[in-house]
Amino acid sequence: MQRGLWFGLVGIVLALGANPSHGQVTLFNYDVLDDATSVEPGDTLEPITIVGARNGTFSGALGVHGEDDITGLRASIDALTANGQRIDAEHIRIRYADRYPHTTRRRVSGLDVLLDDAPERSLIGVWVTVTVPADAQPGTYRGELTVQADGMDPATVDVELYVADWTLPDAQDFRTWIEILQSPDTLAIEYDVEMWSEEHWEMIGRSFELMAAVGNRIVYVPVMERTNWGNERGMIRWIERDGEHAYDWDFSIMQRYLELAEEKMGPPTHVVFNVWDVVLAESAPMPHHQRDEAREAREDLAGRGVRVTKLDPDTGELESLFLPRYEEEPSQRIWNGFFDELRAELAEMDLEQSLMLGVATDAIPSAEELEALHDASGGAPWVSHAHPNRQIGPYVRHASTLRNIAPLAYDAHVYRMGYNANPEIGERYYGWKQSAHNAHFGRNGRYNGPALRARILPEKNITGRQRGVGRIGGDFWFVLRDRRDRRSGAVYNRYPENMWRNLDIESFILAPGPDGPVGTARLENMREGVQECEARILIESVLLDDSARAHISDELADRAQALLDERQLATWRSVWPYNDDIEQLGRVGDHGNARNPIEAVWQALDAAGRDLPGYWDSEARQMRSEAGQLGRQWFVQSDWQRRVRELYDIAGEIDSILSDEGIDTYQLAMRLREQSE
Repeated sequence: MQRGLWFGLVGIVLALGANPSHGQVTLFNYDVLDDATSVEPGDTLEPITIVGARNGTFSGALGVHGEDDITGLRASIDALTANGQRIDAEHIRIRYADRYPHTTRRRVSGLDVLLDDAPERSLIGVWVTVTVPADAQPGTYRGELTVQADGMDPATVDVELYVADWTLPDAQDFRTWIEILQSPDTLAIEYDVEMWSEEHWEMIGRSFELMAAVGNRIVYVPVMERTNWGNERGMIRWIERDGEHAYDWDFSIMQRYLELAEEKMGPPTHVVFNVWDVVLAESAPMPHHQRDEAREAREDLAGRGVRVTKLDPDTGELESLFLPRYEEEPSQRIWNGFFDELRAELAEMDLEQSLMLGVATDAIPSAEELEALHDASGGAPWVSHAHPNRQIGPYVRHASTLRNIAPLAYDAHVYRMGYNANPEIGERYYGWKQSAHNAHFGRNGRYNGPALRARILPEKNITGRQRGVGRIGGDFWFVLRDRRDRRSGAVYNRYPENMWRNLDIESFILAPGPDGPVGTARLENMREGVQECEARILIESVLLDDSARAHISDELADRAQALLDERQLATWRSVWPYNDDIEQLGRVGDHGNARNPIEAVWQALDAAGRDLPGYWDSEARQMRSEAGQLGRQWFVQSDWQRRVRELYDIAGEIDSILSDEGIDTYQLAMRLREQSE
């Protein structure tokens, strides 16, 4: 039987008696980790179940299917109550899940876009998202969700929220590293608004608010024009004054951008100024797309200097200005003045210590360029987004500088991922506490994939050799249209001279809503995954510190470690569902240049003597695809909410004991990281 027929034959069917032409509507349960388009409804409608802790945000979902497009769909809930305690409607958000806009590549499947108003579709998801107050009492809260649509009698669905006796830190204090990139140019093009108009600023603020959910604390400020971030103009304006190569600077846009970021996300720890890109390199890999255009553009700009934005203060007109190259003699005087003024501006905002330079990629600045920028900036550290891992830490041994000149502060990389699939075998990794600030860069739109991937990749990495994940596009969705008006490219496709081949920003974890950026099912799952990481970090920090560990019983310590190990094995079974294989693997990613978790497993199985085809063979691709589908199905059906509930319960149990002893478990984890440095 075709899957679509299930919607009309099983589940809770509601007759649209007032308007028979609408046919029937079916309400059905689906998991927030799953794709509602592949769910086969059951014979009964179960309650929407949500598991969480204080000061966090958690979601549950319900599917609605109609024979025709459903109009006027709306859902509401008054409150959730438990033993006389209430979580009022102001803490509960109802959104409606729709498909992502069609793109010609890097597509997003399933019901992903979360809208405040329901679309008119035959299949819609209803998401119930609860932000649990920090002072909420633990317990199981219950309420009723009322669902109705045009011509349909209202229906009610039970909602159950379990709140553990533990309080999450604020998102800005998350110790799991998440880097999401914001694109002002994408918003201006998508909504046809003037750059830096009040309407534009309001949309940028919405993007920052959404990015704040996962603890993002990095902001990029393009100084150059037409960088790999796709910016038409630089964010800092250059004003010519009397004298050769004499300039003043207008920092007003930068100031407002950083102030808005701080207002919506909290103080950024990394403020990265894009002062270099591959167009300045002697050679750099050509992009797979627009290869000829990139070659021609780079040839046209060969030998040219640094392109910035010049402002005429009398007319307000903007134009491109080519400064001398960094290694040329006039540059030192120009950039000394620039960085003196920039540091003064940042100091007034209490952000001077966050100043960083970028962005190195597979191509990096020459020694002469690095020396010039190092001297002018007062030794500001760099950021790298590349294939190779360039950082240094207890698990990796690579250079912690670029060309032994400029310090490297943060490194998002594709290669040399290190993980442990079965923590009972080999060395346990604690990437969250290592001194190296490196992150997994899932290239080629990896975060456009299943919602489960967005949820578990942070935990995979902090139990590996990485602090988290990075170089994820926020509102970098495909905004450019082809001749058939299809979404076909991102803003950086306009400037092929600075495209980075397969390192371009091809993930977009936000979505274009009708009047501004909106969240997605993937973003909500990443938020919950990071919140689970924070509980894990609390538990592991206590288990790793002898003085703190002495305050909890052996029984509690053993129970905690067993749960953490069960979670870790479960995340890897979602990648490779064959338990016999996973249980014989320990460290994975140490057998070659692993780019991602599935390749790390493949290499480890190959090293263990499993008879596998070559990773890129067509047979291997089919095996990996089947393993991924089976693994996701297993995980969704594996009582994963029970593991989350036990995780938060144990975190609360341990935190309560240590709080009574005057030990701050949050600071304990930070001290362990400092000690590793």
